[in-house]
Amino acid sequence: MEKLNELIEQGRLRVHIEHALPLTEVTEAHRLIGSGRVKGKIVLVP
Repeated sequence: MEKLNELIEQGRLRVHIEHALPLTEVTEAHRLIGSGRVKGKIVLVP
């Protein structure tokens, strides 16, 4: 984890977030994952 944190701080590790959805839209997030078209991460936020 420390190494990952270093890489993030150095800007050498990036995560592509394709969608950030409210937790109430967990069904939509699941549908997106199942579609096979998502190239980044789907994040659920409170």
